Amino acid sequence: MSALRDRIDGAAVWAILVLTLSLSVVLGLLTPYMLVAIGVILLVARLSDGTWRQALTPAPLTFLSIVLVLLACFAITARQPGDVLFIFNFVALVLFAPIYLTLGDRRPANGAVIVARLALLGALLSVVVMLVRIGYMGGRRSDAGLIGVIVLANTAIILGFLALIGAAADRGFWRLVYLLGPVAGVSAEILTKSRGPLMAIAPLAIAAAIFLARSLRINWWWVTAGLVAGLAATTMWVMSLGGRMAKLPGIFYSMLSGDFVRDRTAEFRLDLYQAGWKAFQEAPIIGHGWARIMDASIPHLRNQELADLPQLHNDFLDFAVAGGIVGIACYVALLAAPIVLGLLSPRDGLRRVRLYGCTVITIAYFFDGLTDLMFGFEFHTALYAVILAILLGYCREREPGR
Repeated sequence: MSALRDRIDGAAVWAILVLTLSLSVVLGLLTPYMLVAIGVILLVARLSDGTWRQALTPAPLTFLSIVLVLLACFAITARQPGDVLFIFNFVALVLFAPIYLTLGDRRPANGAVIVARLALLGALLSVVVMLVRIGYMGGRRSDAGLIGVIVLANTAIILGFLALIGAAADRGFWRLVYLLGPVAGVSAEILTKSRGPLMAIAPLAIAAAIFLARSLRINWWWVTAGLVAGLAATTMWVMSLGGRMAKLPGIFYSMLSGDFVRDRTAEFRLDLYQAGWKAFQEAPIIGHGWARIMDASIPHLRNQELADLPQLHNDFLDFAVAGGIVGIACYVALLAAPIVLGLLSPRDGLRRVRLYGCTVITIAYFFDGLTDLMFGFEFHTALYAVILAILLGYCREREPGR
């Protein structure tokens, strides 16, 4: 490897880590385009020196296969050439390979510690971003700026819980500092007053409690007590805000009992969901194509005010309408991939760290995807691909002699 190539790879690694884990909550929608640009540069370098063959492993091939299957669906259902271009929403999955390989080649002995500290910084920055926005907007909930409040909430929670890998990978006082990660992530989420991302908090907290108990060998009674106290404090804070946040118990009760849901946002989403389900039934095998998710659903909407929305605010239905059963299979594969690839990763001292991080991704993307677009949205798709590349490539022990 030439000195120039070595410097390029070194700079790319730090740019990927900092952009993804820390600055994504500040740079917002600029982040995926910057990551894609870095990924393209690394891909060209790999193709030019022949090291692309190293990508013929389960992780890169999994994501390449998913993209190719989706591309086939979009091409078959396309009504005009531009319909196929929606596959570029998933380009970060293709660039997983060069990013993963480069991170793996440049991984240091303390890679997991670096990741944890950058993720903690990202979670803390998300709180700062929200406090600045609240002050600037006079306390109003607004999507003004480079990142929407729901996108910020989803990202803050992911980064906050990822920071906990440092509790197992680091030593001394720092182990306690990482506990601020979930606190900061959840705090930022509540400050956004976004309701959908709240659903991921309880399952993520349970996964974190199990991880901490096993990694730090803490008594299960203490872990359980901390878990219950944390969830109770979160619930009390959410309910104390009143307004749209205080309506959550009533919405859940109405949905479970079959009563009419008396919340405008919830009504809109339920309308989108029933329309999406009917659109899926019209083309259940390969769907209507990503370009026609809304066109296929609009005839079934009760409220035509929703016709201008770009998607159905539910990942499962977006994939079902766009790709039918084939699309659903791709969606399930994307959710399962982190845990499966984590299990297939080397049995070194950081395996538990990787498995926990991969579990965080699967849980967050599943629950956040129940009420919003995660896969197919360039920001969250890029974060999914790059965070997994970081966990699987960078958070590994170095082989002897490296």
